[in-house]
Amino acid sequence: MRVGREPPLDHDICECYLESRIMQRLVDMMNAGLNACANCVVNFTEDILKTAKVIVSTLNYSANNTLISIKKNHNFKFIIVDEGSD
Repeated sequence: MRVGREPPLDHDICECYLESRIMQRLVDMMNAGLNACANCVVNFTEDILKTAKVIVSTLNYSANNTLISIKKNHNFKFIIVDEGSD
């Protein structure tokens, strides 16, 4: 699951982007006549990330809040790969 970047324009790979999956769930709710709320986004985010086998992010702060919140609430292990090191 890709975290911390805007979803791609290519619809075929949107399933791999957290933001795309959350938006799709919100649209599904609205299409079903249900009210979407901020708490729904939090619940969707946790649900999607709990089922992800791998979570990918850059080392900048674009996904910082999301990654910190899941680290506090769940047993995750982080592996940092620095492409710039020798």
